[in-house]
Amino acid sequence: MKVLCLVDTVYSRKCYYPISLTRPIGNILYGIFSVAERYRAAANMPVYSLTEPYLHEPQHDAESYVCVDAALFPHDHLVQMLLQLENGETLVDSNNRILAWQSNSKPVFNQLPGTQNARVVSNVTILETPGDILSFNQQAILFDLKFLPNSSTTFNARVLSQVIGPAENLYVEEGAEIFASTINCNTGPVIIRKGALVMEGTQIRGPVSIGEGAVVKMGACIYGATTIGKKCTVGGEIKNSILMDYSNKAHEGYLGDSMVGSWCNLGAGTSVSNVRNTGGTVPVWSAVLDQFVPAGIKAGLLMGDYSRSAINTSFNTGTVVGACSSVHQPGLTPRHIPSFIWGNHSYILNKAIEHVANWKRLKGQNISTLEVDILTHLAHNNK
Repeated sequence: MKVLCLVDTVYSRKCYYPISLTRPIGNILYGIFSVAERYRAAANMPVYSLTEPYLHEPQHDAESYVCVDAALFPHDHLVQMLLQLENGETLVDSNNRILAWQSNSKPVFNQLPGTQNARVVSNVTILETPGDILSFNQQAILFDLKFLPNSSTTFNARVLSQVIGPAENLYVEEGAEIFASTINCNTGPVIIRKGALVMEGTQIRGPVSIGEGAVVKMGACIYGATTIGKKCTVGGEIKNSILMDYSNKAHEGYLGDSMVGSWCNLGAGTSVSNVRNTGGTVPVWSAVLDQFVPAGIKAGLLMGDYSRSAINTSFNTGTVVGACSSVHQPGLTPRHIPSFIWGNHSYILNKAIEHVANWKRLKGQNISTLEVDILTHLAHNNK
């Protein structure tokens, strides 16, 4: 059996800080699917992630392994090249960066092969940072459409809204409910997965993907290119942002050009600045360089899993928040808030775990032993 292995490196994981702290890159959501789900559909083969040991990702035994840089987007021509690789062959880009290889030996984290038997591939998309993902999210939504269960739009009796633009650009799965909303599909597709609820007065301008069981509250304004993950609850104004599974931005306030991890909660009135008052370049914290680096003229919030903000929090332009922090200081936030911060103090680990468990119970789930182990590792290693 041949399997596809999505490969992280220490460097690539730092590039994706803080989203990568609690997951392999293969489990990052953008477009309609996670990286692993997209590769599984595109290559039609089993997929697993090779990442840091503390994440305890299961490894698969196979006859051969197609190993792919998890930051590489699976365009159709690339997938065909991956499937044609033979044992010992490597794909590199024009800068000799290793993009993929095939081996009959099980790969090892952070160990790359040589490039003696390499083929150069061009026209590839490498998404190296959360900012790259946000810039590419519209294209990802369009690419992912072909992997949805049905190719045609599904209208059911619970879709009672004004739809602007071509009907084929609206995809509504069975069990989704939409009431008295305005959905503009002229600007891109709108995907609403099964069990999602779009309440009355909502305005959606595609391309937008709303995940399974998500709730969009009354009067929300959602612009493209936005991805709302599974079981999220959202409201207010959202633009060009990604909220991963089980997170909430349930009330008024603005979220733009932002990426929010799983199990996060933005308190009522929380707003994010995505443009500086000067109109100048936004500095964003880099875990690779351990300093702020320029990130273009628009950059909102990057927030790791399990972090939360108090009511009326004002996030500074280009703010980066680590995993499992509670943001509740007055005034504009610092531009980098590390993991395990409680206001202006350190977050005691057992209290942090207790509070995560409380939040998970609000959505009918329990904290797992694996989550406790990951959070413990992060706290002890100052990740």
